[in-house]
Amino acid sequence: MRRSEVVGIQREHLDLMHGVVHLPHTKNGRARDVPLTPRAREALRRWVTGKPMRGRIFTMQPGSVTRAFIRARRRARLRYEGICRQHGRRPNAAYFRDLRFHDLRHEGTSQLATVFQIHELAKVNGNVDTRMLLRYYHPHGRELAQKLARSPLGRKQLEEMRREREIELEAMPMAA
Repeated sequence: MRRSEVVGIQREHLDLMHGVVHLPHTKNGRARDVPLTPRAREALRRWVTGKPMRGRIFTMQPGSVTRAFIRARRRARLRYEGICRQHGRRPNAAYFRDLRFHDLRHEGTSQLATVFQIHELAKVNGNVDTRMLLRYYHPHGRELAQKLARSPLGRKQLEEMRREREIELEAMPMAA
């Protein structure tokens, strides 16, 4: 979700029973439903408990999110440098330096790509078409290989290879 979408969540659009938040106002002008991960669902459940059933669930503005993220990034960098010192290592100069809140959208999109089909991912992400989605989706070859191996095609080929290996072993002469 975009920063403005997160801070604009209305309580009446949050369906914790079904794990969905409805976003009637988005950047591209098209309303969408966003599925919540179990962790996000639980965090939101705790956050809204005892709060009004209508209105924004967060009182901050998008700029406040950015400032809080910058503070968190600085604290993370200091902690990283401290850990490096403890282990006698030189910190990577770029680590945590240029990370922006929006970068989390890229990471989240790549993680969700392991779950959703490309057209589903575009809808969840709020992309009008898959071309825009490709700006955010950065698959790793290793993850794609694992996904392929777990797919029906991958499982079929692994089973064929197992059977071929059994036939090869049966055809081998026994050692005396």
